[in-house]
Amino acid sequence: MKIVHLDDTSQDITEQQVTELLAEVRHQTILHWNYRRLKVLPQRVLQECSHIHQIYLKRNLLTSLPDSIGCLSQLTYCYLHGNNLQSLPDSVGKESWFHFKLLDIGNNKIRNLPKTLGKLPSLLKLVAEWNQITCFPKELCNLKTLSVLMLSRNNLLHLPEAIGGLTGLQGLYIDHNHIKELPRSLASLPLLTRISCCCNSLTHLPALTFNSKPTVFFDDNPQINYLPFSLMQQLRTGESWDPVILQTCGCFQEAAIFNNSVFVSTSVPSRNDDPRCLMLPSQLNKVTVPNKDFSVPPLFELCLHFVWKEKIRIFATNSGRKTNPIVKLDHLSLSSVPPNIHCLLQVGPVSYCNYAKCRCPIFTYCSIKVVKLTVTKRLGGLGNIVPTVFYFCCDRCNVRYLEDVRAMKDNFSLWLNRQLENACMVQVF
Repeated sequence: MKIVHLDDTSQDITEQQVTELLAEVRHQTILHWNYRRLKVLPQRVLQECSHIHQIYLKRNLLTSLPDSIGCLSQLTYCYLHGNNLQSLPDSVGKESWFHFKLLDIGNNKIRNLPKTLGKLPSLLKLVAEWNQITCFPKELCNLKTLSVLMLSRNNLLHLPEAIGGLTGLQGLYIDHNHIKELPRSLASLPLLTRISCCCNSLTHLPALTFNSKPTVFFDDNPQINYLPFSLMQQLRTGESWDPVILQTCGCFQEAAIFNNSVFVSTSVPSRNDDPRCLMLPSQLNKVTVPNKDFSVPPLFELCLHFVWKEKIRIFATNSGRKTNPIVKLDHLSLSSVPPNIHCLLQVGPVSYCNYAKCRCPIFTYCSIKVVKLTVTKRLGGLGNIVPTVFYFCCDRCNVRYLEDVRAMKDNFSLWLNRQLENACMVQVF
């Protein structure tokens, strides 16, 4: 049997295999080449593939793809699951792929996603699970049509805040990575219905209200031991508030409340610190609890409040829209504010004041209240006692919130008042 040598770097392939592949290409628009033990895609074959719409190459022995794959201008679906690919050529994201909708590169050895994938105008689904990807390029955050992003079982340490640009995203799957914090920009996505971030290194969840009210699965993140109140209101299911019913309550493995007291920190605790400590977002430099003397927000925090509100006002005036508390300030120039303030404004607030009459943004300073909730997966089931944290922009709003709740007589306010009256003692360090 004659052996064809394709080039200096490729594996060998028999002439018979090439002939068989060419015969299939010339008579089909969908190529089913799964489990063929292919080591290469011959150039001669790809040159005949300009009319191909779908190509299935699952469970082969491919270690690389030729650059000429970018010539498949009619391609819409490409399945490369279960090969030995270590990278993708930049031609995979060629701008001529106008109709390309799905890319499956799961279960390979890919370390980096090519930035050119961000040029695919019609991409709906990207499957990149079971690889060795360490970062998600911000260039891919311009994929407005992307609805499903699957990045589970990689080596991701974080996701960029620019991921808020994926305005068509409906499902985000990032289980089994090393992510410590979810991007706050996820809260602004209008269509997001599911976030699965189990088995990561998360220390806290976003203290923001999600526009789309998604279902969030966060089990097996052992450092998460509390819920922000604003997020808990969205995550809960069922009609009862006593107890609160959560779909993912199994993540709370250890009680963080001892003698009606909790420890709160904004930095990763050392080995000598109590592992049950509530880890607030590290962007918060100062956390207070109301006492006889009210604390005043630092001048730096007040400056952030002013610039944020002013920019939102300008945005609302220029766009003719109602003021939206979650808005990108991409037009904010470095020359208008100091770099440190610019950086914080680009990322956005950690939360917003839970006092409805205020709703002031919170960047580096907050006043908190911690109450106990019984969380269970279903009514009548055994539940866990879980702290929930209320964020306020200042001690005065903290106190006013309690006063307003006391004055209300609806069922929720009566329930909430009982919880607030028994709020935990908070020790900040």
